[in-house]
Amino acid sequence: MKILYVNPCGATDLSLLLERSGASVSVVPPTYLITADICGYDAFVFDGTGTATGLLFRPAERVVADRIAYGGKPLLCILCPHIMTLSCTDPKNTRFDRPVVSPDFVCDGLEEGDILDEQTNLRVCCYRSAATEKPLMYYKHNPVGFYKTETVTQPAKGDMALWREKSNVLFCAFACANFARARFAPRRKWYAFFAFILKSVFSLTPDEAVFDGIYRERGYYTLREDKPLDPLLRESADRAVRWHFDADMTKRNPDGSPYTMKEGMGAEVYPDGTQSRPGASRTDSPGETALMFALHDHIGKNSDKADFIQAFSAYTLSHVNDYGGIFDGYGGAGDDAWWYASYGDDLCRGIIYPQLFAKFAGLGGDGLDRALDCLDYLVRTTGSDGLRFCRTDVVSFEEGTVSAFDLVYNGKKWSWGSGKTLKAEDLSKMDACTPSAHYNGFYLATLLLAYKVTGREIYRDTAVRGLTTMMEKYYPNTAREHSETQDLSRLVLPLAYLYWVTGDQKHLSWLNAVLDSLAEKRTENGAFIEWDTGYIACCAGQADGECSVLAENGNPVVDLLYSLNWLPSGLAQAYLITGDERIKDLFEGLARFLVGIQLHSSNKDIDGAWARAFDCAGNEVYGVPNDVGWAPWSIETGWTMAEIPTGFMIWLLRDELKKLFS
Repeated sequence: MKILYVNPCGATDLSLLLERSGASVSVVPPTYLITADICGYDAFVFDGTGTATGLLFRPAERVVADRIAYGGKPLLCILCPHIMTLSCTDPKNTRFDRPVVSPDFVCDGLEEGDILDEQTNLRVCCYRSAATEKPLMYYKHNPVGFYKTETVTQPAKGDMALWREKSNVLFCAFACANFARARFAPRRKWYAFFAFILKSVFSLTPDEAVFDGIYRERGYYTLREDKPLDPLLRESADRAVRWHFDADMTKRNPDGSPYTMKEGMGAEVYPDGTQSRPGASRTDSPGETALMFALHDHIGKNSDKADFIQAFSAYTLSHVNDYGGIFDGYGGAGDDAWWYASYGDDLCRGIIYPQLFAKFAGLGGDGLDRALDCLDYLVRTTGSDGLRFCRTDVVSFEEGTVSAFDLVYNGKKWSWGSGKTLKAEDLSKMDACTPSAHYNGFYLATLLLAYKVTGREIYRDTAVRGLTTMMEKYYPNTAREHSETQDLSRLVLPLAYLYWVTGDQKHLSWLNAVLDSLAEKRTENGAFIEWDTGYIACCAGQADGECSVLAENGNPVVDLLYSLNWLPSGLAQAYLITGDERIKDLFEGLARFLVGIQLHSSNKDIDGAWARAFDCAGNEVYGVPNDVGWAPWSIETGWTMAEIPTGFMIWLLRDELKKLFS
């Protein structure tokens, strides 16, 4: 089989798959058509993958291209807006649209309603076609479902994704040719898709191992090794630290010295495999990273990252300012628009807790006094129930007012309330009624660690009151943000600290209740899948804002941005506090799972990283992709890329830290 493959950008993953499936492939630019001996080829590909416009022919090229299309030999058209009498719009972004298998598509490995995720791709919308058959696949906006969704019998012409324009011409409306580089998922469904194309157009049968090999070479793979755990954790932490530098996650001053962290890799993966990068700087991520770097230097018995630790800590502390009265110690969430927005839980993770833990573990903590100024502000503005509002934004320093955002339960699910303008001094006189571990878990844990480090009873008393409210008044129906698994994961650390501080068996029973519930969601590979009993989480079923990566309970998906990322540190410290062998087993199983799904790739932007969503069944990055800000491929500094290795290194230092916890 001799194939003439026309693409202005050169070879693709698909051209490589064709070659490795036995075809002789000549990859040429469109100008080649003018002088080509088209009779010498058995089949053709017109491919616009890699272009912003799709494959557009000049007049002399178009004449030959149409002659080929009408000539009867097999032709695959990909992102080729105009061929024969077929015409399409200019390419558009597919960020929230997904190709779905239609009821009329009969193919091994694909079924009606299957959702195929081609990330943030480009597609053209057909407006004139001579096709007489219904499309094999069509686009659906924010499809509801994990692997499958409901279908329609007659999609709009502009939504057609794959169809036969003529008996010899198969037309694909989207850029599909760099499937590995662009990280298409689920991988098995895409294998079936390309197997269908190769068989029906080129009479070739691709080997599934060959297809997977292209993913390994040009996309990514994971590696699970049966080795002793501690060396695996050390190597994993090393790779995670290295990712921060290889992926250029550090913002620097004009003189080249470190300044702060970038947020990470964004939600959009483009057809060429590149990925978006959010531009904002957050308060939390640099502080979390500084603690992780400090632990890594301590284990390595060096000070290689001392400049970064100092710079990141200074950056976070620069967001703590004294505005007078109750606003002394006020902390903002980040730069620009987030300067006067205050998420108490994020402030603790990024500013206060890293200083406290560094002081506690003998790793530094030189900025602790200033960090405690921020904690004191948080305590002054905590509700009478020991909980904080999700977020408090300054409205007026002169009038002493803030806009306070809470969570509201409407009888079916939790949702964000509208901001209420309140006197900051009145916040402590009312219940916050925000029993969310997402917005209070790290705050309550920080208070308890602060009590252990400083002995100030107000920290202990506030935390005891808050956790008592959570566990006695609301648990297990806490105000979940993304899932039940998320809140459970975020409760482990504060409840372990609570028992450490009080020694109360009731508090230990609360921790065990949370661990029991987590264990119910544990898979055989040690992970804890997303679950949301009653679907009451704020983001459950959402499609046009922040949303869960879970479609329905039972989906084999884990969330490493909002759930599992908190557990390595939480479980490691819970074990050091309790000595419970069950907790050790939970940690070790989860740690092996996380090491096994850490990404390996020739792409330095993702090598050594963990992405937000991972499909345990398919062993790949995949989940419901409808979140507007943090999709399955989002890779977050701090939240994910610091928290997971921090937990690993706490475990590696367990003999040293055990003395401190006892």
